[in-house]
Amino acid sequence: MTGISSHPYVRAAAAALCGAALALACGAGLSFALPQPAHAAATDAQMETAFKRSVAKIKDYRNQPQVIKVKVSDLGLTSKQKQQVMDRVHYSGEYFWVNTLGNGKFDNDYLLYPCVYSDETIDRMRTKFEAGIKRALSGFDSTTGKAQRVHLLHDWIIRSNTWVYDSNYTHKSAYGTIAAGTGDCLSFTLGMQVLLKRAGLTTLYVQNMSVASGGGHAWNLVKIGSNWYHVDTTWDNSWTGKYFWKDSICHRWLLRSDSGMRDDDHNVGSGWTVFYKGALTTKYKARSTAYAKEDGWKKSCAKRAKVGTTFTASGVTYKVVSKKSVYVTRIASASKRKATTLTLRASVPYKGCGYQVIGIRAKSLSGTAAKTLKVCSTALSKDRVKGSLSGSRVKTVRTYAGKVAAYKSCFAKANSGRSVTVRAF
Repeated sequence: MTGISSHPYVRAAAAALCGAALALACGAGLSFALPQPAHAAATDAQMETAFKRSVAKIKDYRNQPQVIKVKVSDLGLTSKQKQQVMDRVHYSGEYFWVNTLGNGKFDNDYLLYPCVYSDETIDRMRTKFEAGIKRALSGFDSTTGKAQRVHLLHDWIIRSNTWVYDSNYTHKSAYGTIAAGTGDCLSFTLGMQVLLKRAGLTTLYVQNMSVASGGGHAWNLVKIGSNWYHVDTTWDNSWTGKYFWKDSICHRWLLRSDSGMRDDDHNVGSGWTVFYKGALTTKYKARSTAYAKEDGWKKSCAKRAKVGTTFTASGVTYKVVSKKSVYVTRIASASKRKATTLTLRASVPYKGCGYQVIGIRAKSLSGTAAKTLKVCSTALSKDRVKGSLSGSRVKTVRTYAGKVAAYKSCFAKANSGRSVTVRAF
């Protein structure tokens, strides 16, 4: 495969955002190169054939062009069915090196799967991906009950990852949470999807485009016995930002019923839909009203740090200022102090609990080389960043588009100590 950085599909992949991508994945805004001939819809068997052909070609990426072409002209698929096959590939989570999330293309004869990485990079990433899966599954064996497997994998995802929301495609794939330690709700859900399947469980991908003030959200359904249960590792992660701070219970959204999810924000707007083999459905119901129980496992939650506690995570030192929040106090690692771009997370884990980043202490960035500061937190205010840029070299602050206006005031020279430009990611 050649021409990766300049390929339009790859540029589109890098630009995708979580909420918009979810909307596109539901079928909104898709355009196709050629009109589709009218014909009867293909059978389930023909769609299964298209899926298997896709997987075989995608796995054979070393012998394929940059955009992998899968012939389906003999199967009689409609446009909707073609998109469903491509969505099924994406929502399996296994084939993270092709991007069809709101980026699926096809014509009369072929499904087109754009590779996001080079062959050599895919090789390295697949090795790390499989190693991550092995670590996650090492916590149990064949004697471990299904509910306990879900519980252990849920906790592994949370312990191993920090939630992040940006335009990085890796953070929207299963690779992010299984091998890279960061991801958004798509990554948390797809990572859990892969792990649950590898652990021998039946699982489905769920989404609600109305959750989180219109930004969209995703989680899993898992089958135990004859019942389906909801599992939301993103919200149980508990350090996922403004909209997800429900309480400090680490397992609130583990093995929940439909009614339990409706009690929270998961059912706002039009409610949730489930992907089954790439198609949207509402037929799957989590009917049980209680947590599944096997082998005596129980819910637990790590104890939170005392106010005033300081700790360092990923090269940044934080101070706990409340039960759920921290300030940045220092850039500790030499590599981060030398970096020309510095990213401050929205939240950070510490001893099994998550803390929202709500402030930056005065002169915290003093002596660093960064000229660009990426701010992922949406919880900053003028009083929480006063003097924060004093002694730094920062010229540009980048954040979410919806926070640009507010952060222009926060990071104004009179408040932050340095004249900067505030722009969207």
